[in-house]
Amino acid sequence: MPEIDVDPDIKVTKPEDIEPALEQVRKRLLNVSNGRIATDEKAERAAADIQKCIAQLEDVKKDAQRALDMAKLSARTVPGAKLEDMNLRAFPRNERHLPDIEFRGSKDADSRKGYYDFLMAPMEDVRAVLPADACSALEKARRMHDAIEIVDVGMHAVGGRALTTYLANGGHKSQRLWPAYEELMTPFQRALTTGGAGTGAEWVPTGYTSSIIEDIRQELAIGNLLTTIDMPQNPYLYPVQGLAVKGYKIAEGIAISQRDIATLNLTFNAVKQAMLVLTSTELDEDSIVGILAMIRSEIAWGLAAGMEDAFINGQLTAAIDSASAPAATDCRSLWDGFRYMANVLAAYTRVNFAGTPTAEALTVLKGLMQNYGIRPSDGAWMTGFLLYAKLLTLKDQNGFAVVLTADKIAQATFSNGVLGSMFGSPLVVAADYPQNMDSDGLITDVSGSLTGLHYFNRRGFRLGWRRGVQIEGSRERYFDTDQIAFRGTMRAAFKSIQPVSSTYRFIASGVNVPTT
Repeated sequence: MPEIDVDPDIKVTKPEDIEPALEQVRKRLLNVSNGRIATDEKAERAAADIQKCIAQLEDVKKDAQRALDMAKLSARTVPGAKLEDMNLRAFPRNERHLPDIEFRGSKDADSRKGYYDFLMAPMEDVRAVLPADACSALEKARRMHDAIEIVDVGMHAVGGRALTTYLANGGHKSQRLWPAYEELMTPFQRALTTGGAGTGAEWVPTGYTSSIIEDIRQELAIGNLLTTIDMPQNPYLYPVQGLAVKGYKIAEGIAISQRDIATLNLTFNAVKQAMLVLTSTELDEDSIVGILAMIRSEIAWGLAAGMEDAFINGQLTAAIDSASAPAATDCRSLWDGFRYMANVLAAYTRVNFAGTPTAEALTVLKGLMQNYGIRPSDGAWMTGFLLYAKLLTLKDQNGFAVVLTADKIAQATFSNGVLGSMFGSPLVVAADYPQNMDSDGLITDVSGSLTGLHYFNRRGFRLGWRRGVQIEGSRERYFDTDQIAFRGTMRAAFKSIQPVSSTYRFIASGVNVPTT
């Protein structure tokens, strides 16, 4: 059979070039009719086959076009390696944090929704979307944002001629930090402004970013072990699963019986915590900037310390410490804490150590939690510094050291003084863990001399954030002492996903350990 050449002017370099080439081949086959090479019938059959190929290529072209469109979409929505407008537009804009933002004196809050997603979203969410250099710039901008806002609050609190001069010079724009902040925010503003730079609202600080929340989280030892959720409203219903379901054994041809998944709504009710930081009124803009770091750290530490105390000793439903019952304004009245819930489970998961605990006693404590004490990665230990010191030389019931083994001398507590985990679960040493408990783990006498420890399943508890930190300043209350008060407030909620019971043994306690 002689070679059938395709028109040399036709070059097949992309999918749309294939169809013309095959059409050329089809025409040549139809012209072959001398019988010595092929019959008309065979040529027609070959032409029909090629026609089928052309039809199939249409589908190939469509698939290729869809893939191209997907690639273009991905390029627009997946951040690249540089801080560019297209990458920043990839950030998912929503209104999750907007209810917590107070736009002081602003009527165009809606126009800044997209901007404030950058500033209010947790940094772990930001890092999942934006490239590394964008995250670095944003972290710096968030610190500047809060600094400008705190200085602005301070100047409004100072009042008088200082405030008049400050406002006449442009308010927050007169601060020395503003030009650098504005320059840093320009790429973000341009990326999220539909009509180009300058057509949208400016990045005017009118609230506080989530940076102070992150400061608080850094201070939290126990809170960092918990699963946290954002509360878009209050109260907030959070769906959780009840008891696990199991399958049925069935024979062939038999209908499968139905099993309903047990779902429940966990209701979070946020509670407010607040604190004051006092400063002198002998302030101008520079001196306010000088105390800015102190204000941030004091507010972050104070609110975090209150939450940690509530995690451990909270007793909202009822007071379990008769000699130290919390007042209504005490941080221990925020919610029911771990000690309270462990006391509810005393009949099921309490272990009386009657002295220094042994390794075997700790495993019994875990075993009493049943399936909620199985996975080391789900659990965490909590105790005070006195029992922690004893655990550094933990022994078994025969008196042999558990953690000071020769084959693990590099990690031995004898050499580094740190016991980061026990039986695969992290160990938290909390300053607010009581050292004056009775033999039941309660404070019935302030002069008590016993302590203990707790083991809890981290997946059994949730921490909800309703409001980020808000800071306000005022000189009115402390007028006679010539001081300015900075007030920081926040709202959060904490509870177990199911009421602790013999079925849901999320926590266990070990008690009756002498502090001497």
